[in-house]
Amino acid sequence: EGEINFFAPKKFTDISFVFENLEMTSLAPYSAKFAGRRIDSGRLSLDLQYLIEDSRLQSHNAFVIDTLVLGDKVESPDAVDLPLDLAIALLKDSRGIIDISLPITGSLDDPEFSYSKVMWQAVTNLLGKIVTSPFRALASLFGAEEETLNEVLFEPGSGVIPPAEEEKLDTLRTALQQRPLLKLLITGRFDADADRQALKKQKFRRSFAVASGIALEPGEDPGPMDFGNPDTRAKLTDIFVEQYGRDAYERIRAAMVPSKENQEIENKEEKTVDARKLAQKLFTVLVERVTLDPGVLESLADKRAAAVVTYMTADGKLDIERITIQPSQRIGEDDNLSVLFELDSMEDSS
Repeated sequence: EGEINFFAPKKFTDISFVFENLEMTSLAPYSAKFAGRRIDSGRLSLDLQYLIEDSRLQSHNAFVIDTLVLGDKVESPDAVDLPLDLAIALLKDSRGIIDISLPITGSLDDPEFSYSKVMWQAVTNLLGKIVTSPFRALASLFGAEEETLNEVLFEPGSGVIPPAEEEKLDTLRTALQQRPLLKLLITGRFDADADRQALKKQKFRRSFAVASGIALEPGEDPGPMDFGNPDTRAKLTDIFVEQYGRDAYERIRAAMVPSKENQEIENKEEKTVDARKLAQKLFTVLVERVTLDPGVLESLADKRAAAVVTYMTADGKLDIERITIQPSQRIGEDDNLSVLFELDSMEDSS
């Protein structure tokens, strides 16, 4: 307790301290003042190394904190407003241990220098970095990139997790197993344009397959159209003529006949309509007429979130109680098409 007196040496001093199993409730006045929370329990071990040269302090501080439990909030004008429960959940491992290192520097000639104040400022700065970039902090445990953990990408119109994204979920799940106080918040999302177009194509391909006598399982996507297949092209033509009429078909076909100039450039060979491109055009126009049920995009977003939950909790690898599904959202203009993750503390008292 109290300030460390370095006697303001002017040349060179190398000092080391080791403290083991200190009762952390004795630090409650500092935690209340600088962190705005009491300390109910916890044991602290310190390995402190100070190098002082010409009154310039450089220190390395290793902290090992066992079973830290924070108490009630305390009003303090010096306290930093941080979600401390989340910070502790990110730091505390499966054994209840927090192991951190903090470098501290300062001038002992500065009349405003206070080691305890500088120490708590360093601690709160560390906690601030952790809670503002929680996935970066979590990813650092496994050498992963932050952006690989805070979302799972999906293909337009699909609620199936791509195989390439499963490795990401494996890493996230392992990290959460090592941080048992963390809770995962999942937000399923949709792209109003890309998903709508993909779903319309799927719906048309299904109806086309059924009309062609192909048996499909419920929700099964028959896959891309084979525009090189003469039967497919003929069927598309029949459907188009039925919906839009023969005149509309002929107008589209005529618009795709190569111009006279193009024929002359290509050695005046007689040109006919490219059957594959004509079929693709008919398909595009037919898809535009497809209608979707209300709420289908939100349902797709929910399906994506549910797929992630199923994967994360498979074989009991992650407790379902540690996952919360939030209301689905439409992605922003510059966002990836993904399910988005957030982290929270299981013991959040804010």
